[in-house]
Amino acid sequence: MNHWKILGIEATTDKRLIKLAYTEILKKTSPTEYPEEFKDLRKAYELAIKEAKRPAKNEDPPHTKHTQH
Repeated sequence: MNHWKILGIEATTDKRLIKLAYTEILKKTSPTEYPEEFKDLRKAYELAIKEAKRPAKNEDPPHTKHTQH
């Protein structure tokens, strides 16, 4: 499953954009009428949010400043 394709957006770390895409599709995807599509949409949303929380692979970890006493 390509969660970005299901959400209809490019891969992003912008949680606001992910939620907006999810809610727009959710308006057209009734869980009672389309249970499988609803499950796929929910899973796609959860995966996208999880990825958005992770630091990018090419990002350096935050540096901690050491002060000398």
